[in-house]
Amino acid sequence: GAGLMPTGVTSLGTVTAGTLNSTVTFPTGMPIKVHSVKYSGFGQIATANTFTTVGGTSTGNLSITTGTPASSGSKYLFMAHISHSITNAGCTTFRFYDGSTAIDDALSDASGSIVRGSFGPGHWSTGPSTYPVVVSSMNYLYSPASALSLTLSVKGTMDAASIQYYNRPSSATNASWLSRSICTLTIMEIAG
Repeated sequence: GAGLMPTGVTSLGTVTAGTLNSTVTFPTGMPIKVHSVKYSGFGQIATANTFTTVGGTSTGNLSITTGTPASSGSKYLFMAHISHSITNAGCTTFRFYDGSTAIDDALSDASGSIVRGSFGPGHWSTGPSTYPVVVSSMNYLYSPASALSLTLSVKGTMDAASIQYYNRPSSATNASWLSRSICTLTIMEIAG
């Protein structure tokens, strides 16, 4: 009825398109933007004990540039799914990064010379089979307190005793009883 609609509006209909201006305030916890990338290549980590972006420099690597956030209070929900295999008995570790810096709050506690990571299967003490593809995944809510665009990524490393493959088994056998998969990174900007 009269008085329930904003001034100048005579009827309400379905909004099919529009742009919110920069003065919009989102309720705390509301998703604002979602970014997602898929890496479907079959790369590997080439340098031991060095964290490199999953997918390397190829198109579709697990790196996302967020664009300017709605506010400096925005948070970012990381959702990572890494399909990988390793050869030999070795250690595989993944970390979340903001630019070239590992997100410290997403890392394990320091303990001697143990590699600090966000997630991963760790050390395969007896060496894995050459046929399975393993999944490592983690969700993490990041609060950077920044009004700038960020480059957020997942990086992985392995120790000198192993080779890390993405999206394929370590065996190069071409057989119907083997499978390949994908890696994904989804970043959701959430109102703070």
